[in-house]
Amino acid sequence: MAVRVISKIKKITPSFFQEAYSVSQKHCQIFEQLFSLFQEENKKINLSSLKIEKEIWEKHFYDSLLAAEFLEKENKILDLGSGGGFPLLPLAIIFPQKTFFSIESVQKKCRVLEKFCQILKLKNVHILAQRAEQLAFKKDLREQFDCVTARAFAPFSPLLEIALPFLKIKGKLISFRSSKKIGHEKKLINFFEAKLSKIVFKKLPRGDKRELWIIEKQKSSPVKFPRKSGIPQKRPFN
Repeated sequence: MAVRVISKIKKITPSFFQEAYSVSQKHCQIFEQLFSLFQEENKKINLSSLKIEKEIWEKHFYDSLLAAEFLEKENKILDLGSGGGFPLLPLAIIFPQKTFFSIESVQKKCRVLEKFCQILKLKNVHILAQRAEQLAFKKDLREQFDCVTARAFAPFSPLLEIALPFLKIKGKLISFRSSKKIGHEKKLINFFEAKLSKIVFKKLPRGDKRELWIIEKQKSSPVKFPRKSGIPQKRPFN
């Protein structure tokens, strides 16, 4: 991938995203609406530490679309810890025929996400304002999803413990990660009855490295997982 130096962006075009995923000009217009909404709300409640325009486009929008190729055949997708809406909203924009759920425990962020969806008329997104550890035991959510996306949600052990119970058997977890060694992580994946299907190496436009770990669930999740709220983070499996 060629490294491109991005100056202040006045108008976003499909060519900016072409090495992440093919999008239309209509998608870009909606992205620009979302960008403006995000900047406005980010000043009020600090949705993200990123304030520079080119960094928001690259590290939120472009980065989100790196997962798009793995969702082409999936229908029901859950995003864990959506925060300011990434990767949830860019993916929901380009896949309006798919159903997206978001779990975000911070109430004020949920209200912002609902506002974004209302203004952008995203009827395929459902926001769940509760802890994932609690929602994982609801019959209409447990083992109901084709795919779970997770971007800066939690360290690896709590991520697996919380995410996998939402997946159908053979469903996949897409974990956005910086460069990591796979030894210990692979043991954790096996411990939680899953397998590492592949690691996809990507780059952002200015050259920052990104890894997408595609993890496939192999067996039904034990009823003991996830443990009570906060425990997976406080007592990770090492």
